[in-house]
Amino acid sequence: MGKDLVAAAEDREAEARAQFAKYDKNKNGTIERDELTACLEDLGLMKDIPKATYGSFVIEMFGKIDTDSDSHINFKEFSEFYNNAVRENQIKASGHAEKGTPLHAVFITFANYGAKSGSKSEEMEGKNFAKFCKDCKLLHKKKLTTTDVDIIFSKVKAKGARKISFDEFARALTLCAEKLNTSYTDLAAKVVEAGGPATNATTTDKVKLHDDKSAYTGVYSQGGPTNVDGGDLALRGNAQPK
Repeated sequence: MGKDLVAAAEDREAEARAQFAKYDKNKNGTIERDELTACLEDLGLMKDIPKATYGSFVIEMFGKIDTDSDSHINFKEFSEFYNNAVRENQIKASGHAEKGTPLHAVFITFANYGAKSGSKSEEMEGKNFAKFCKDCKLLHKKKLTTTDVDIIFSKVKAKGARKISFDEFARALTLCAEKLNTSYTDLAAKVVEAGGPATNATTTDKVKLHDDKSAYTGVYSQGGPTNVDGGDLALRGNAQPK
C-alpha cells in the first residue's frame, strides 16, 4: 500500500477515534444506546424518522452495529459503522445517488453487458463489475488491483447474493475512491465521462467486395455518391468544386 493510502487510512481511523471519544460520554470505552442516538442525529440518519419511532429505530441500528451482540458498541464496530455512514453521505452529496442519473445509466449498461438484447437488469454480477472497473480505467497496479476489485464486490454485496444493486454499486465506488485516494464525486464524474463498456473489437478479415475498390461497380466505382453541390447527388469522382 502506498504512503498516500496509508496516510488516508490513518486519517479515517483518527477521525473515527475522535468521534468515538465524542459520543462515549461516560468514558467507559464503549458506545451505549443513548450515546448512539446523538451520533445518529448528527449524521443525519434520523432526519426522516418520525419522532414516535425514534426509540425502535435506535434499537434496530444498535443491533446492526453491535455485530458481536454483547450489548455494547466497541471502537471497531463503531469505526465500521461511522465510516460507512460518511460514505453514504458522500454519495448523497455528490448528486450521483439516485436512479435516473448518468451514473445509474452507466451502471445499467454494464449490468446488462453480455445479456440478451433488451435486458434491463437492475443488478450487476461480479464479472461485470470487474469489466466496469477495467473499461472505466479505474484499475491501478498498486492502488486498485483486480484482487481489490473482487474484495470490494464481495464486501458490498448481501450475504449469499451473487449480484449487487445500484446502491451497493455506489458503495463499492466509495471504496474504490478510497483505494485510489480520490473523492467519490470525482470518481463518479470520471465514470460518467468514460461511458459504457468497451467492446472486444478485433481486426476483421479482408472482404473482397468491401476492401478491393477495383471490384466496385456503378457509382461506387467512381467514389460513390456525394452531395457536394448542395443539391442532387453527383458522382464523388466527378464532382466539380464551386
